[in-house]
Amino acid sequence: MSVVRLDTPPGLLPEATFEDDSHEGWFVVDGREGELSIVAPGADSDSALRITGRTQTNTGPAADIVGKLEAGATYRVQADLRYTGGNAAQGFQFTLCDDAFSYGICFNGVRVVAKQAEWTSIDAEFVADVPNPAVGSVDDWAYAFFETDWKASPEAADLVDFEIDNVSLVKVEKEPEVPVEGAESPVERVQTKPVGDHNPLMGTSSGPTRTTSSSTAASTSTPPVTTSSTGRPSSRPTVCR
Repeated sequence: MSVVRLDTPPGLLPEATFEDDSHEGWFVVDGREGELSIVAPGADSDSALRITGRTQTNTGPAADIVGKLEAGATYRVQADLRYTGGNAAQGFQFTLCDDAFSYGICFNGVRVVAKQAEWTSIDAEFVADVPNPAVGSVDDWAYAFFETDWKASPEAADLVDFEIDNVSLVKVEKEPEVPVEGAESPVERVQTKPVGDHNPLMGTSSGPTRTTSSSTAASTSTPPVTTSSTGRPSSRPTVCR
């Protein structure tokens, strides 16, 4: 009997539960060394995807994301990850890069610290952006992949074999709209209700008649509702390539 997790939509990435004994859509980027294979068991099922034989830290199972992400939008990445060998704890990152793995364009969207031989769940959000807009943009991103923390001269412990399972990447929020100075906000449009005959509580042609003394009658007005629009805060991790 096997259990297959059904609550992990692939979204912008290829299918990634790896239960059909296939890793179609997942690959090692050309020019990088490593081998992908389906192994058992997975995080909570029969299978997972493993990479072995890495010679650089910024190498891992990758997927094509050309033209799939929108600058300023918020994305949620979910995955299960496990590694063997190396140190008792190891940092991993979900990274988005261009073809050349350029400094200033490559972006570490999510980072976690995993414990050796234990499945670590990733569930985090990031805002799509590049560290240095002067050298490129989100439109330059070609790959999304998992990697260990970057080291220019890695030791054997930095090049551990690792597995991924139940991977998904989905957009959760569009880029926030820039407020126009002086423009009425959506909240004001909803909350502001003019007084007049179309308002049955305040109109003169409908509703009950109320008589007040001129000495006691008071005029009231509803102060305008002031709202502000702010974008989602984000931090840009430092990227070293």
